[in-house]
Amino acid sequence: MGICKVKPSGFESVDEFEKWVQASGIRVHPNVCVDESSLGGFGLFFDTKDYEKEQDEIVDLVRIPSSSLYSYESLLEKMAKLRKTDVKSSSILSRILERCPVKSETEIILCYITGFHLIKESGTTLEDPDLQNLLQYLEVLKSTDVLCIPDNFDDHGEESLRTMKLIRTNFEELYQEISSVMKDFESKLPFDLFYQYTQAIRSRVLEIPKEINQDEEDFTTDTTLVPFLDFANHAAKPNSYFDVDRHNGDVILKLDLNEVKEDAFEITICYHLENSVNSFLNCYGFIPYDEENQVFPFSLSPYVNELLNKMKNTTNERYDLISKWMLIDLNVNLIRNNNHVTIDFASSTLPYLLIDGLNHYKEWSQETDDIAQFDQTAEASVEEIIANLQDQEKNNKFVYSEECLGVTYLKEQYVDPSLILEQTGNDNEQSLEKLTALAVELILEASKLKLLQLEQVKADPGIIQHYFQVELQLLTLLLDQNSQKLLEDAMTSLCVSD
Repeated sequence: MGICKVKPSGFESVDEFEKWVQASGIRVHPNVCVDESSLGGFGLFFDTKDYEKEQDEIVDLVRIPSSSLYSYESLLEKMAKLRKTDVKSSSILSRILERCPVKSETEIILCYITGFHLIKESGTTLEDPDLQNLLQYLEVLKSTDVLCIPDNFDDHGEESLRTMKLIRTNFEELYQEISSVMKDFESKLPFDLFYQYTQAIRSRVLEIPKEINQDEEDFTTDTTLVPFLDFANHAAKPNSYFDVDRHNGDVILKLDLNEVKEDAFEITICYHLENSVNSFLNCYGFIPYDEENQVFPFSLSPYVNELLNKMKNTTNERYDLISKWMLIDLNVNLIRNNNHVTIDFASSTLPYLLIDGLNHYKEWSQETDDIAQFDQTAEASVEEIIANLQDQEKNNKFVYSEECLGVTYLKEQYVDPSLILEQTGNDNEQSLEKLTALAVELILEASKLKLLQLEQVKADPGIIQHYFQVELQLLTLLLDQNSQKLLEDAMTSLCVSD
């Protein structure tokens, strides 16, 4: 069996792909091949035909040598080798890396890929075989099917989609930083291609274990591009896994044949342990089709003031600001298991927002005597502290303050979020169950409003439309659940968290 049944994107032919795999030193099991996948794009497949399975056999499917891995450290080593043979090309990499502020290993890898793209555009021929293979891998990144958010993208008020816009904005800023230090950069690498590289890298990197000490089991992880292994698709219950050869740093894809019943099947690995819709969408650009333990963060922010003022018979109370000061997350995780949905309160303090007698204290900034007692006044003036807190209240998810100035109880005293149940006389199981029941009611009412909005959404076909379909199905299932059962499940999750 050949290692490829179809021509992968980024290569002119199957033959060119197979020569690249061989030149990269990648060793592939004879029963493994690359083919089109029902999960999207390409995938790795194993055929047991003509293969004699042994008892308790763990099969090494693919071995990728450390010289063909692209992490922060390995790319640094490649730049050092390049500096010895081609000072001009290595200076391109140095200029980008030294002048541009990067916040993560992924951004460092992106800067290297950007530099090698510019080297390739200059027409320079690199003599080192490993670098030649890297330049070919650029074509794979260029042609990877990724989720690219347009500049005028409508997030429809969805926080997770708004995050995707923020990610694009962050990389626009990095692009401008590189452009400011590289002559004719925009003509050699237009932003659309830079963004393509960005999304391709983010969708293909894996966290590869790296030992800290050879004599111990402690390890860290390196964000790494792993050619060929990155054809393996995700599954919540994978049939394969990857490991690192501690002797030479090679990455090995392994399969336990005892876990597989089919004669021919797709090889899958787990990208991320938590089956979170938002995590996969923002990190990998897709939503897993697996509906078991599917986590969907649902935002109450657009509805919390309207609904809570109605439920608590208050007028124009700013519950959104109360939640900021009390560090109450207005995103709640809805967990879907096929046709059953539960609300996860394990790490949520949302029920505290339902306590009667909480008020947003609009005049908190006038309490200068209290603010003057803050420990941080040794480093900042009262005016600077107020300005900072005002900015947090307006723009941030939470307000981090030494004193919860923005919330009072019965309009008489500041609240202490860590002791709010004791402070308000709700530190008993009956009161907590009542507050949780009200929180469940709030979520259900917000779900009804969201469903009405989703009926009006007209998203372009593709992953964003799929996102709204997932949300629509999940909220519909949630509203079909018995409210008492939802409360029982919520109380169970609260007990588990305790």
